[in-house]
This record gives sequence, C-alpha cells and structure tokens, in this order.
Amino acid sequence: IAHALQELGIGDVGILGAVGDDFYGHHIISTLRDRKLGIAMLPREETAMSLILREPDGVATLFACKPPYTFDDAMKTRLARTLYPQMLIASGVRFDDLALVESLWQSTQARVRVFSPHIDLVSSSEESRTRCLKLCSEADLVHMNDYEAARLFKLRDKDGGVSFPSDDEMAKQVMQEKVAPLNTHIFCITRGERGSVTYDRKRQHVVLQPALERIDCGNPVGAGDV
Repeated sequence: IAHALQELGIGDVGILGAVGDDFYGHHIISTLRDRKLGIAMLPREETAMSLILREPDGVATLFACKPPYTFDDAMKTRLARTLYPQMLIASGVRFDDLALVESLWQSTQARVRVFSPHIDLVSSSEESRTRCLKLCSEADLVHMNDYEAARLFKLRDKDGGVSFPSDDEMAKQVMQEKVAPLNTHIFCITRGERGSVTYDRKRQHVVLQPALERIDCGNPVGAGDV
C-alpha cells in the first residue's frame, strides 16, 4: 500500500508496524529503507510469518504465526509527538493491533482515516467486534471483503450459515440497514466475482460495481479490490 502511494506521486509515506529482532525483521526494514519509506517499528518477539501451501489446482491454505507485540504508554507518547499524518491507513488490523490503532485514531490529527480489518478482528470475540464497529464509525473510508462483513454484521443465510447476500437487492438492503447507521463516509465491501458494493454517506446512496473481466492468475485473492 505504501509503495503504491509513492507510485501515485504522494510524498512522505511511512510505515508503522511491528517486527522481531531477527533476519526477517532486518530484511523487511532494509527493503523499506531501499524504497525511501519512513519507518517506525515496535518490538516483537519474532517477525510474523505465514506458510502458504498451494495445491496444483490453485487452492491455497495459509498458516499464520502472528506473535504479539508491546505497545505501552511511552510508545504512545512518542508516536503522538512524532507522527503528523495527513492520511492514516490502518490495514489488516487484528485484535493485537487494536490498542495501537485506537491510540493513533485519537492522538493524530489526520485529515483522512482509512480502515481495513483482518478477519480475526471481526470474528474473535464480541469485544473485538464492538471495537471494530467503533473504528468503522470514525473512519472516512472502510474496506473489507464480503465474508468479513458477514461476520461483522452477523449476517446469516437461510441455512443459518454466516454469509453476505449474493443477491444485489439484498446486498443494498444490508448497506442501508447495517452500514448507513455507522456514519462512515465511504464503506466498501468487495465481493469477489460479484464486484463490490459501496455506501456513500454524502449522497446517501448505494453503488454496485461489477467485477472486472476475469483473467488467469495463480491466486485471485485481492485481484478485484478497489
């Protein structure tokens, strides 16, 4: 995301995250510096990693190891004194990230706040779901996929399973009934091959966007994101 912003001509882009004092953490920091990105890293027991097993038919299984990291009052004070972002983007937010993101939401004077939760945040507990909804209500732009939205809003299909409606009219109804009351400026839900559905608070309007033409690729996850 940060590199894409640079490619769009936006200057002074930085990354705040957490890595371990190990080979992988050093490699990540070195790569970010090579791309001339600002860096603020919190200490972590070891760098988070994912193992992806990919079958010949393209189906992938992901095993993730995300060790917790420390975020204390001293770091909170330091970040509040040193970070002055025009745009604050919190992407892939997990439960362990909540204290950090909530602090940044309150302490920085960012003109624009963008929020994208991890599936872990909307499904791990009722507390995390409630805090996620609050962050959504305070964001200018929220982006998540349809499965995350189904978990966040507790949507059920006729068989009782967790599911975002495939029918466009029902999807629009969800946006009006569940999303509109949050007062998020723009709330976008991507739906894979069905494109995306977005609620625009300023116009009080739901926008249905069809997916782009399908292309052959190894893994289509994220390929249709806005």
